[in-house]
Amino acid sequence: MNTVQLELDLLTPKTFEQLIKEHRFERISIELSPRLKRGWRIRKHGFPAKATLCVPSLFENSPEAIKLTLLQWGDLFLHASPKKFKASKKSLETIIWNYLATQQPQQSLHRPLNTERVVAKEVGKHYNLRTIFNTLNHHYFNDTLVSYLRFGQPATLTSYQIDKIDKAGRSVSLITIGGVYDSPEVPAFAIEGVMYHEMLHIALPPEKRTLRRLVHGKTFREAEKKFEYYEQWRFWEKNNIRKIQRKLKRAL
Repeated sequence: MNTVQLELDLLTPKTFEQLIKEHRFERISIELSPRLKRGWRIRKHGFPAKATLCVPSLFENSPEAIKLTLLQWGDLFLHASPKKFKASKKSLETIIWNYLATQQPQQSLHRPLNTERVVAKEVGKHYNLRTIFNTLNHHYFNDTLVSYLRFGQPATLTSYQIDKIDKAGRSVSLITIGGVYDSPEVPAFAIEGVMYHEMLHIALPPEKRTLRRLVHGKTFREAEKKFEYYEQWRFWEKNNIRKIQRKLKRAL
């Protein structure tokens, strides 16, 4: 029994967390995004500077060599000069793009969306997502958007919009709002800002480029700033949301 277990462990690719620790990429963190399909994003934060690399969820089960390449790309972005980064990134990106090219979505394997279960998750302890959606839909989108809504698990931070297939085989939109936003410490304008952002993904689908899908292009960013409380929302979220998340995690 022990021998079999050891063999299975050896065949299991290491996680991003294991590789980060093993290769001392302490200033790089990974965020898996269900929405991203053909690209990745990176953002700097803190001092000394750290970086969060947002990648498609499919990378969670990718080979170790691919995960390591992504981490090396992020480390290069964080530490190299702009000139050196531009000169050195191509070989790493070629490896990543070649891997992505082999990952074709298999829609037939996707489980149909259980719409009854989703509807039951529209109402949280403190916020009603349908009420928020309807208000924003009327004010900003002339009541043209349609989507199923749900809260994620408690204390989850990630929010996203994806297209799913329902039991009748129809394509439907699903917006998931991170469970951390269903808190009395979150002001209404903050959860509205997150909902508005995800609704924009329905109104403004990703721009198709030669090698990638541009999720947050110029048009999207300009439209996002039309949210009435955009600056207030961004400032509040930057300074508060992770503190609330840590508090909720301790309470679980």
